[in-house]
Amino acid sequence: IAAMVTIFYLAWGFNYGQVPLQTRLGTDFSKADQAGMEAEFNRATNVLLTEAGRLPVQLTTDESIRNLSIRDHDLRPDVEQALLTLGLPHQGKVRVRQLWPKGFLLRWNTAGIYIPQAGEGHIDKGLLSVQKPFTIAHEMAHGYGVADEGACNFVAWLACSRSRDQWVRFGGALTYWRYTASAMPWESVKAVIQQFPPVLQRTVDLINENDRKYPDLLPKVRDAIYSSYLKGNGIHHGLKSYNEVVVMVQQYLERDSTQTGIH
Repeated sequence: IAAMVTIFYLAWGFNYGQVPLQTRLGTDFSKADQAGMEAEFNRATNVLLTEAGRLPVQLTTDESIRNLSIRDHDLRPDVEQALLTLGLPHQGKVRVRQLWPKGFLLRWNTAGIYIPQAGEGHIDKGLLSVQKPFTIAHEMAHGYGVADEGACNFVAWLACSRSRDQWVRFGGALTYWRYTASAMPWESVKAVIQQFPPVLQRTVDLINENDRKYPDLLPKVRDAIYSSYLKGNGIHHGLKSYNEVVVMVQQYLERDSTQTGIH
């Protein structure tokens, strides 16, 4: 156990000691409010609708949503460009594998994991294809040394949203939209979903259907252990750090529009 812990920190774990990306970006969580969350939810909804509308017909089938092939090297240029934009290390070729059996990670309410001892990221084989771009990009960000979960989500959002690949942009927009939706009252989210075009409604249904295949195991125990692990390594908000991406994106876009004069 001591050897494994030592290898963990020497290989990767000391990345928790970096200046957080949130600090580098100047994110101020004290300014976050429900009005801002609602505005970001609406913006993310519009982006998702736009990306869905751009999909060619062959990418709107159930088969594509479930099983379209997504490989780690398809995402690597996008992730490296996002890291370069943020002034973060981006050298090397981080790999992300799909972990068997299906549902092994999903039953613990996680889609992916980075294993420093192996030097590779892993995502659950049971994820639908539409969920994989954002998840691969997130685990790849870990591989390039980004430790904070919210920061990895931000890198994944930036990588997917600026990708040239239509499917990557769509998958990334959908996963990020779900983060924004988690900060909204269910009735508001439900009203938006009811207005979705058929391909989006079907995609949401397929994701929910897939989630039901892998019910959580010991959710309270899992959350307590992982949150304690994150807090013990300097991620003060624990599991809540995943959702920090919404405030990070909102303030990043506000700052970017101010600097470029775009309103």
